[in-house]
Amino acid sequence: MKKLFLTLTLLSLTILCINAKRKKDDPRYEIHYKNVKTIENSYYSISFANAHSQAAFTQIKVTIVNKTKDYLIIKPSEFVFKYDDKSFSPKGKDIMIKPERTKVKTITVKGDMNFHVKQLNIEFKGFYTFSAQGKAIETENYILPPVTNNFSNGVFECDLKKLKKKTQITDAQFKGKYSGDNIGIVDAKKVNVKIESGQEFATEEKDAKKIILRKGDTFKFSAVFDIEGKICDMQFANMEILWKNTFSESEIKPIDSNIVMLEYDHGKTVGKNN
Repeated sequence: MKKLFLTLTLLSLTILCINAKRKKDDPRYEIHYKNVKTIENSYYSISFANAHSQAAFTQIKVTIVNKTKDYLIIKPSEFVFKYDDKSFSPKGKDIMIKPERTKVKTITVKGDMNFHVKQLNIEFKGFYTFSAQGKAIETENYILPPVTNNFSNGVFECDLKKLKKKTQITDAQFKGKYSGDNIGIVDAKKVNVKIESGQEFATEEKDAKKIILRKGDTFKFSAVFDIEGKICDMQFANMEILWKNTFSESEIKPIDSNIVMLEYDHGKTVGKNN
């Protein structure tokens, strides 16, 4: 009985704590802001939800739609939250959005204990775009059987990690690194092979996805060829891998910034703190 009474007491206290109104001087007190209109241009649209502040942070949920056939890169670290004479930028990894796709992220900025403000501005800098196609990087044909296990075209460095060479199947697996200053693109669907007769054959990796790379990123891909034995016995044949547009680079271009204002919403604030 005593144990039951203690349990009920603790439960009652918990309910009271949950239901208790937060006071304005409580660091967890939340200031909520009015709905923000969607930002839209020819590149993207951004819609906003649940913008609010506690003493230690301001937070807002963003839904970003890529309206183009190119890629978007968003750098939250370049966003600027401003109130009074103070400015803060959130931490976090870059956001990459594929062509005509959508991403939802919650952005949080910290660095102070004075975010209980009724008005602040957010400058949405750090939006960039780059073409999904890119400019092909000329790369020398790769000889099979290999003369060397590695090659470079200046910004892509590759190593042959594994090679299976049989009568009808050749499977070459490569690993590499991108060292350029733009966006590197590896498209393994573009790989061809040329046999001694001069005939060319496309890779069997027809469903390979493009690999998008930033400086220092590594990658792997396979070049797989299936040629009938009556045409060529690949186990003994001299062949050349033709890279064509397998390796390309795309320039990152900045997009103009936008500013939104967060304004105090009395009804939301009272309701959320009850």
